Amino acid sequence: MINRRRLILIAACAAVATPVKSKSGGITLRELREEFNSKDYGTRRMIQESMQSQGYYNRGIDGAWGEGMEVAYKRFMASDQYLKVAKTWTWPRHVQIIDTLMFFTSDMYLD
Repeated sequence: MINRRRLILIAACAAVATPVKSKSGGITLRELREEFNSKDYGTRRMIQESMQSQGYYNRGIDGAWGEGMEVAYKRFMASDQYLKVAKTWTWPRHVQIIDTLMFFTSDMYLD
């Protein structure tokens, strides 16, 4: 299982290695679902637990992407909390997708 520190380090290295000038926008649920499904079972559960702890996800913790995760991410990506941070992102799209998916498993949301 990948720990939080390692995930942050991977995202930071990718952002530094491939900077871009465009801002975040338009991350789709399809992209999030694909990224979610590419993670191991423990990481998928960690994501669900973090979304649940913040009040976005209210289904069972099963490590599967379903209707509950779709609704949770729709609500989350429309929130002021997400929009405030995401609008400042200038790193590659793939890293933005990971940061959106893993938002509550990092310290970026504490800002």
